[in-house]
Amino acid sequence: MREIIQKSLDKNRLTMEETAVLVNTTDPALVEEIKEGARELKRRIYGNRIVLFAPLYVGNYCVNNCKYCGFRSSNKEQIRTTLTDEELIRNVEALEDDGQKRLILVYGESPKYSPEYIAHTVKVTYATKKGKGSIRRVNINAAPLDMEGFRIVKEAGIGTYQIFQETYCPEIYNEYHPTNTKKGDYNYRLTAMDRAQQAGIDDNGLGILFGLYDWRYEVLAMIRHTNHLEACFNVGPHTISFPRIKDASGLNIDKKYFVDDETFEKIIAIFRLAVPYTGMILTAREDAAFRAKAIEYGISQIDGGTNLQIGDYKYHHEEEEKNSDKQEDQNLHREQFKIGDDRSHGLLPPGSHGRALYGIQCAGLHQALLHSECHPYFERILGGLRHA
Repeated sequence: MREIIQKSLDKNRLTMEETAVLVNTTDPALVEEIKEGARELKRRIYGNRIVLFAPLYVGNYCVNNCKYCGFRSSNKEQIRTTLTDEELIRNVEALEDDGQKRLILVYGESPKYSPEYIAHTVKVTYATKKGKGSIRRVNINAAPLDMEGFRIVKEAGIGTYQIFQETYCPEIYNEYHPTNTKKGDYNYRLTAMDRAQQAGIDDNGLGILFGLYDWRYEVLAMIRHTNHLEACFNVGPHTISFPRIKDASGLNIDKKYFVDDETFEKIIAIFRLAVPYTGMILTAREDAAFRAKAIEYGISQIDGGTNLQIGDYKYHHEEEEKNSDKQEDQNLHREQFKIGDDRSHGLLPPGSHGRALYGIQCAGLHQALLHSECHPYFERILGGLRHA
């Protein structure tokens, strides 16, 4: 285990087999060594810098019926809406007033949010400037697209396109995602990043919703997915996100696989060692105390916004000041999940944007790629580090 940690500290990506050694380490003293190795690696690569971004929910119409999500189609208490262009502009201006430079636009999975519509909202966001404020990077969290759809979105100048597999276990995936919806197609979602790469989007974001299935399986599966992308396209994911099951409106889920704080810390530390240069994102689902620990172990990006519902940031802040119980109850039926860290800007003041490092780490990758399948026409070289 110590040899594997040292390999990571030398900034070499770990193989799936090496990652499995860390996953299966249970002795408390050795787990602490894993965490300390992750702390040291985080310091060496990122120092005290961190990337701050704000989520902006554009629309919550959704045809899917995921059991764990407040946006699911069967949740009749959910208030459905889509921002108009004017409302979108007002949101963006409010975020610019707060010093935000990076946004992630979030959409439900619905025909309303077509590639053309997503591209339109991205262009509106980039064009919105207030005073000296401007948005420099617009990331996307939306449904998987076909290749033509990805091309349309790419032309709008997006940053990262995030698609979370939610769980890599096919049986559990089918249990939580009814097969009569688009999201019910496990393979279509699993291969989404391959289509994105073929369409020219080499900036991908992966994610697992921890708590749906055995975390050990999920960790190794995502490492396998990472290795596949690197083998086929010479670039792995730009970011990996770490959401875990939290309260949501009308939540209906088996809690058997819920992940406690101590295990979640270990998961984050393992990923930092396994993928030294990949950006790691923790959302505002987590409370302030846990986010502080997670940043030590390897998180390099955090939400800098506190509005996790469909609506206006300014309006949301004004209602917070009124401390209205009625508004809080309404917010519960507009949110995708319950917020854990409701401070104005997470752990950093507005405008504090670190340098996000990511890229393919060539040295020591040979074993990781031995069993990765790729097609001969997937030949694109992206060497060295890229700076966001």
